[in-house]
Amino acid sequence: MKLPRFGVEEWLNVHEKSAIYDIAGVSIKALTMEELFDLSGLDKDAFFAQLLKKKMDYGWIEGAPEFKTQVASLYKNMPVDNILQTNGATGATMLALYALIEPEDHVISMYPTYQQLYDIPKSLGADVDLWAVEEDKGWLPDLDQLRRLIRPNTKMICINNANNPTGALMDAAYLEELVAIAKEVDAYIFSDEVYRSFDQPTPSIVDLYEKGIAVNSLSKTYSIPGIRVGWVASNTEVADILRDYRENGLPEPDAVYGWELPPEQRKPEPWPLEQIMARFSLRSDELLMLDDLKPGFDMCERCGVDFAAAGWANDIPEIERFMRRYGKYYFKAVADFGAFMEGTYEKR
Repeated sequence: MKLPRFGVEEWLNVHEKSAIYDIAGVSIKALTMEELFDLSGLDKDAFFAQLLKKKMDYGWIEGAPEFKTQVASLYKNMPVDNILQTNGATGATMLALYALIEPEDHVISMYPTYQQLYDIPKSLGADVDLWAVEEDKGWLPDLDQLRRLIRPNTKMICINNANNPTGALMDAAYLEELVAIAKEVDAYIFSDEVYRSFDQPTPSIVDLYEKGIAVNSLSKTYSIPGIRVGWVASNTEVADILRDYRENGLPEPDAVYGWELPPEQRKPEPWPLEQIMARFSLRSDELLMLDDLKPGFDMCERCGVDFAAAGWANDIPEIERFMRRYGKYYFKAVADFGAFMEGTYEKR
């Protein structure tokens, strides 16, 4: 499996903190801790006195009961047990897609939208059709076009409501028609709802469809992205599938890639690898990192982790020379890496 570069996050990593005026961001201005306390009405001294006494253990695996109860109340009829807390909405999205999408499945994704919704299914071997938004439809995709794209083996339809980057909103009538189309082939509808507003002018997909899956987080509408808390809401059958994947240690994306994290927690900083080693009780000499560019190499150097170059990811001679010289391994093709994992690789 090879994921393409996450273009928007890489661009933001370079420019977001240095720009004087940010007209490209899709986030609401984050609250300060002081503003959050003012909104909540909590006593700061009492809160921090209690926090200082908390043990730094693993906490609630699926989210604290109080948190899950509050999240469940955002939906019309959602059992608390069907809410799973994740590492941001990116963690919720990765968990759902990895758990449900298999090779040769057919996935239809709204486009443009957040890159995970179409590139992760592609990386898992699914056949992905892009369902493009149209200006004359109010920047929504055409439902008649969806009818032409749908197949008997369509496993999932991915939407982002409200849409990133256009802000277009699918109303209740649109969603009900979408659900009717999905029901024809028994497809899931995965809905990224991180821009769902407080007054909730449109229903969540899980309130309209038994096979709807909704993800959300505290990052956008709630203006506290630094807390890195998200969730996935679904029916009981899907929640149990996701629970199995989560409990078997599926890495969540912010621990691996650093999406949406501050610069000090992204490549080339050592934080992602340090988190993986701490989470799985691993030593640096028990890890091998496979990456295709120098920031990954620099992160390994800082952690004492061996580096292997994914040479198939680009054809730039300067990068190949650097990787061959300084990396412990250089894999020119995916088959080379496969042979390495099987113990039959001969270094070239």
